[in-house]
Amino acid sequence: LRMIRIGRSFGRTGVFASQDFGPLPMLIAAAEVEDVRSFVQDSVGAIADHDRRHGTPYMETLFSYLREGCRSQACADAMGLHVTTLRYRLARIQELFGVDLDTPERRFAFELAIRLREVIDNRDSVER
Repeated sequence: LRMIRIGRSFGRTGVFASQDFGPLPMLIAAAEVEDVRSFVQDSVGAIADHDRRHGTPYMETLFSYLREGCRSQACADAMGLHVTTLRYRLARIQELFGVDLDTPERRFAFELAIRLREVIDNRDSVER
């Protein structure tokens, strides 16, 4: 039953195994803890709010950049952007939100926050 809820929180249907989600089931279990929600809000809440208010793609850009190992050209290709456009967006993200991706710890923290936010949002929509 737990894995079904986890699968639904990711929008998955059909057959899947716990290994399909890596460590995220453990994190989902923690998603009800207010500290996790606070971490997500403190880390990426301002970016999500800005995207919602202004129709900007900053959260998607940041997540794609992290997912592509912070390789600008690979990220630009994956998003269908010119690399100059990607670099401009990353500069705006840094300027507006103070996002620092210089250390592995910071990159991990932002990627974790983005993934947890997605899990929390999906979970909240499934429970409605």
